[in-house]
Amino acid sequence: MNITDLRLKIRHFFRKNIKYIFIFVIAWLIVFFVNQLLKIPQEKPTATTTFTPQETVIDNIRISTSEHNKIEETIKQFVEYCNNNEFDKAYNMLSADCRKYGYKNDFAEFQQHILSMMPEPREYNIQAYSNPETNIYVYKVNYIPDYLSTGMTNQNYKYATEKMTFKKVGNGYEMSVGDFYNAEDISSVGQNDYIRIEVLDKIVKYEKEIYKIRIKNRSDEIAVIYDGTEPDELTLKLNNDEDRKTDYSQVIVLAKGEEYEYELEFPKYVDDNKISQTLCFNDVRIMRDYYGPSATEEEIANAKVNALAKFSLRINVVKN
Repeated sequence: MNITDLRLKIRHFFRKNIKYIFIFVIAWLIVFFVNQLLKIPQEKPTATTTFTPQETVIDNIRISTSEHNKIEETIKQFVEYCNNNEFDKAYNMLSADCRKYGYKNDFAEFQQHILSMMPEPREYNIQAYSNPETNIYVYKVNYIPDYLSTGMTNQNYKYATEKMTFKKVGNGYEMSVGDFYNAEDISSVGQNDYIRIEVLDKIVKYEKEIYKIRIKNRSDEIAVIYDGTEPDELTLKLNNDEDRKTDYSQVIVLAKGEEYEYELEFPKYVDDNKISQTLCFNDVRIMRDYYGPSATEEEIANAKVNALAKFSLRINVVKN
């Protein structure tokens, strides 16, 4: 075979198989470039975290390191006392208002609260949660089972949580636990010829406000203050004209001359930037006979129509 014949055969081969040769070359180039890319060193990802215990969850305010460290040390001491069953020392760390209004100056009630949170020694973690007022900080504290002491690390654990409030006073803090925030002496009165309602105290917890009131029936008949037969019988009006309904589940009905104290709860967060203004009793009735909880809708409607008096009473709850 001479050179000319060889060249003709090669040319014929390429013409016959040009499509397959083209596909082979493209595939080879793809493999080549992929291999080159794999040889390029990849940047090693760095671990990131969103856990920033100094930054408040609600308003994204960063608490100074010095303030945060003092609060953290206070919480650490409190938890150590509780873990060591030194409940009296933990109790004495609380503010006077927290002991009085949060636990009614009852050490046993405080101890019961702690045991519900920490029935056995606990680890804990903290997170700055809110800064509702200047020099007042709310922290969320999670009480976590001590994995090392239990020897069981491959199980899911439930943990207890509560809000703690720290009010800066001088170089230290007044500390509150159990979601207690503060208390105010309102001493506000609403009255007429039929009833007298006095707001004694306002107890603020992180998620609700509790109003301690005293009601006296001045009339010679039955005073129906609240029995759940109307949707908005008893509300708390805020400064944005919003009404919050009470969580109270009992009836408030007084016979002639009776006087009782009640605690009314309303849902409200301390950091919602709203101010409670007025306690509204919107459907007070003075009646000769009270229909009772088992009455039919028709009986209730007829009784209301025949009420001797029907009125609303609003009491200011803004501290003077």
